[in-house]
Amino acid sequence: MHRPQTALEALAWRRLLISSWPWRSAGYLIATVPVAIVAGALMAVPAVPWLVLVAGGYPAGAVVLLVLLGAVLIAATSPLIAVPVASLARRRLHLADRQQPGSWAGRENAAGGAVPWLRARYRDPAAWRQTGYACLLATVVPALAVTTLLAAPLAVAFIASPFLVLAQQPGSSPVALFGH
Repeated sequence: MHRPQTALEALAWRRLLISSWPWRSAGYLIATVPVAIVAGALMAVPAVPWLVLVAGGYPAGAVVLLVLLGAVLIAATSPLIAVPVASLARRRLHLADRQQPGSWAGRENAAGGAVPWLRARYRDPAAWRQTGYACLLATVVPALAVTTLLAAPLAVAFIASPFLVLAQQPGSSPVALFGH
């Protein structure tokens, strides 16, 4: 069989456990956290009007205005914010996929200045896919990371519990989580 080019292809490879693919996949997952932090920090900037709403105490008209202003700022700046996030994601993807992913770089270097570049950026479907990816990365990935960090000790406790029961001295009281 040929050498796998992606982590998915490597799953069917007989030499998977002695190859670099498990380490590459782990590196890909670990590298997600810094990219998510960058995405979250960049996506928080246009959401400042919504952060002001958290303080509370505003009349209904101001609340509506702040909600609309936040939505307009996010819609206007997200495709621009997605450029560095997508660039980091493409670099990270090289860990789990040896094939080179497509890039928006060919269109980023459009001749004619900033206005044609912005026009091309906002009309390109790839820019909006990158924007969706950045939004998910900024919101869903941190929640999944926290959930994983909270679930890991629980999994360790479940794995260790049979050994704790076996290590118990004969005739002692039963094992209890919240004992007397």
